[in-house]
Amino acid sequence: MASLLDLLERPIPRPLLYCGTPILAVVLTLTFVFLGFPYADLIPMVSRLGGDQNIRVGEIHPRLTIGGPGFSLQEVVFSPDEMEPLVVEQFDIRPAWSTSWFRGEPALAIALVSPLVLAEGVLTLGDARRVEGKIEIPDLALLPLPSDSSFSFAGVLIAEGDLDIGIALDGESTGLIRFEATAGAVSHSNIPMPLDFESVSGLIELTGQSELVLEEISIEGPIFSAQADGYIDTPQGNVPPTIDIDLDVQVKAPAFRALLSSLGLPFDPEGRSSFNLGGTIQNPVIR
Repeated sequence: MASLLDLLERPIPRPLLYCGTPILAVVLTLTFVFLGFPYADLIPMVSRLGGDQNIRVGEIHPRLTIGGPGFSLQEVVFSPDEMEPLVVEQFDIRPAWSTSWFRGEPALAIALVSPLVLAEGVLTLGDARRVEGKIEIPDLALLPLPSDSSFSFAGVLIAEGDLDIGIALDGESTGLIRFEATAGAVSHSNIPMPLDFESVSGLIELTGQSELVLEEISIEGPIFSAQADGYIDTPQGNVPPTIDIDLDVQVKAPAFRALLSSLGLPFDPEGRSSFNLGGTIQNPVIR
């Protein structure tokens, strides 16, 4: 049996040389073209693709990755109407390893880095457009909430989702989002004190009918703990979202228990109570 050294010292077979040399030349040429293309000229076109979302792109750089050729967009600014601009420091995109390619459905691995959010996932295109991935918001206080929002938040949020965005342009995505927020607080204009929490976790289902279904919601904190389920209806237009949420709470802080008691909620000796939260996001009603 020939040794490895003997195999390496043998001349390259002529058929392989004749076939491999042109292929290698084409690959190298395409690589140099890909790396040397003037991508700065594409920035105006990419910005126009954002339409009404007012997207501005600072720079575009090519990338060679293990998954194939990709791109890195630098200093991308989203400016939705009536919201603070969102700056993405880096947005990477490349082909993803996925069997969906065999079905004629391209899959792209995406990742973004910004002061507000870190995200990575896989976007599948085609007839069944889907996105699956994970996001982390290091500081919920930086969320660009609408100017008329009655809420403010603090803490760290990590969420994983698997969404069908085939009709996302109509605002009717479907799928599941599992989330956990830690070491934070929620404030509302109708509540005189922030509600600190150690953890908030649960599952959100998007039904595709302007409705968010809340499942397995669990809240643990120094003031109270709670379990909740229900839904949030988010109609189109300027109509405020309505809520219908059932809660089982145990209030640990006497001051907060007294506040809720003044609203007509009954508590047992251990501070437990069950009630429904209705009304709208801006003006919730305890029932």
